[in-house]
Amino acid sequence: MDQKANEIASSLTNPADIKAAGEKAGFDVATEEGYKLGSTLGKAGASPALDEAIYALKTGDVTKTPVKVGDNWVVLGVTNRHEADLAEFAKQREQLKQTLLSAKQNQLFEDYIAAVQQRMKQNGKIKVYQDVLASMEEEEPEVTPPQRPQFPRRTK
Repeated sequence: MDQKANEIASSLTNPADIKAAGEKAGFDVATEEGYKLGSTLGKAGASPALDEAIYALKTGDVTKTPVKVGDNWVVLGVTNRHEADLAEFAKQREQLKQTLLSAKQNQLFEDYIAAVQQRMKQNGKIKVYQDVLASMEEEEPEVTPPQRPQFPRRTK
């Protein structure tokens, strides 16, 4: 498999050739539009090696060697590339910082509470009565939202 992927990758000159070469060799071939670093690439999944390879390619380039992602070998080509709009990023910078800071603070607080709760359970300061929780879930009636009142409409 490794040797076959190397042969295919070394024989390619542009992204349009990948589909024909892959199908001829009997491999799964797919295209991905709007790929962003750190996201999954179809069935191949996600990998730092994959991100590095894609980031290094320019429009029209193909990887000269396949990239190993899990048990799979991936040959990549870039047909279109959109660079980040740094002016737009600068406009949103403060908002993004606040969003990330808030998320980090929430995660830190949740981790702290979970650690304290775990420590208290181990010390016997918290006892969870599973049977009581189970009976409460069984007894809870299904709640339906109340209907909104209908107001008369004016007629002309």
